[in-house]
Amino acid sequence: MYLAPEAAASRLNSHFFEQGAPVSERQNEPGGEEERLVEELSVSQHWMRRLVDSDIIGMMVSQEGTIVEANDAFLKIVGRSRDELIAGRLRWREMTPPEWTEADEHARTEILRHGGCPPFEKEYLRPDGTRVPVLLGAASLTRTPLRSVCFVLDLTERKALESRARQAQRIESVVQLAGGIAHDFNNLLTTIIGSSEILLDEGALGEEQREDVEQIRKAASRAAQLTHQLLAFSQRQVLQPRVLDLNVVIGDLRSIVRRLLGTGLELVTHLEPALEPVLADLGQLEQILVDLVLRARDAMPAGGRLAFTTANVRVDEAMVRRLPGLRPGRYVSLAVRDDGTGIDRSALDRIFEPFAPGTAQGDQGLGLASLYGVVKQSGGHVDVASPRGQGTTFTIYLPAVDRPVREADAAAASDENQGHQTILLVEDEDQVRKLARRILERYGYTVVTASDGATAIALANRHAGTIHLLLVDMMLPGASGRELAAELAIHRPAIKVIYLSGTTDDAIDRHRVLAPGTEFLRKPFTLDQLVGTVRKVLDAPPARS
Repeated sequence: MYLAPEAAASRLNSHFFEQGAPVSERQNEPGGEEERLVEELSVSQHWMRRLVDSDIIGMMVSQEGTIVEANDAFLKIVGRSRDELIAGRLRWREMTPPEWTEADEHARTEILRHGGCPPFEKEYLRPDGTRVPVLLGAASLTRTPLRSVCFVLDLTERKALESRARQAQRIESVVQLAGGIAHDFNNLLTTIIGSSEILLDEGALGEEQREDVEQIRKAASRAAQLTHQLLAFSQRQVLQPRVLDLNVVIGDLRSIVRRLLGTGLELVTHLEPALEPVLADLGQLEQILVDLVLRARDAMPAGGRLAFTTANVRVDEAMVRRLPGLRPGRYVSLAVRDDGTGIDRSALDRIFEPFAPGTAQGDQGLGLASLYGVVKQSGGHVDVASPRGQGTTFTIYLPAVDRPVREADAAAASDENQGHQTILLVEDEDQVRKLARRILERYGYTVVTASDGATAIALANRHAGTIHLLLVDMMLPGASGRELAAELAIHRPAIKVIYLSGTTDDAIDRHRVLAPGTEFLRKPFTLDQLVGTVRKVLDAPPARS
């Protein structure tokens, strides 16, 4: 076993080293023990030199505040050159921000008193003004003058990981809050929108009153869009995905995008001809693109170019390391690039936080947060790059699928939404339940209502006739809408089901994507959406067992 240099040295004659006598002069003198120690010291020094020369950890020697020796790893950490070191220009205080002076003085006191100091964190200041967080430990070599050896570990990567972890915790807290707020607001907005439409539909209002009610309805509809963005950000939005061709989606939005951009801005597209299909919610995808267009427009006040680019991408392990949100496999990428002012580094790190500094004006701060939520919920990833002076590029990656693109669902209900069937309506929010019952009864349906699953089961057991449709909130006290539907189907296998909710429980999969064949009505819904969906489901042929 080789001795550490200090251990080997302690076993040699201290006077011999203090006088600096050449090793060659001593090796020929009698004494095999001394020769063996010299050999062990030489080997230990060899391995110590390899450690010093490696890039594992920064090492340096300081004397009364001046760094007199350092390895390349240390010079790299502090951004200095060996010429500066040789010239004696590396002063401890000049490389340390003022707020760390007290910590340095405390470490110096510990070294003088105990011969070393415990590792502590501090920062070094590079010539360009950037700060480098480090973990530093030191031990004294001589006391007069004070000469010490320091070991320095760069903590930049660890600090970045800690920052991302704290950011993720902050976002998770906001996610929980956003989902809860959106759920409650959706119930309130359902009542506001539905009641407004009933008043407008009855035709008993004067012209001024009608205009006021219409303004209420429009404001509530705008608020509903914001709650949908909150749900998308919190990844609690219910997605209704279908197989899409992103090239077709971009083509359908072209005229809208041109109107949003206005004059002075050019739209160009670079679309992969043989683009693979993806599985996504069309409405959410269109909203994402509109949000990115508005952000790009605000970033190019003096004019510029907005480009949409699609491509088939094969993600390998190297790409996964660069973009940790991805998994190996086939993806379709959609890049939205502008020639705008770009985003500074500090804002870029927080770009997907709601209303983060540096996001575009208006609601686009929330739009970018909801963009991130929708893409992640769809199994994809979004990356943003903004090199200094070169604009900004948002790149969305969505998994490619081996299924054919299907056309949009045909418009369901005709204008004849009247019915005669019996509907079991289960909704725990009183105002929403009363509103839905009033609307459905106006269209001729018989409506039986309950506020929870147990009451609904009891009513169904007592009802002698056919119950054609279960209209049920996904989130109920004591049991989910899905559990209630399953229990009712045991004795009423022909019953059809429509789920209501703005957020969801286990009626959908873990990605909050509806199972195939599930009928869902998102809150807040309009009068037409409610009666149209009910009519469509009742008119549809029975599902196969």
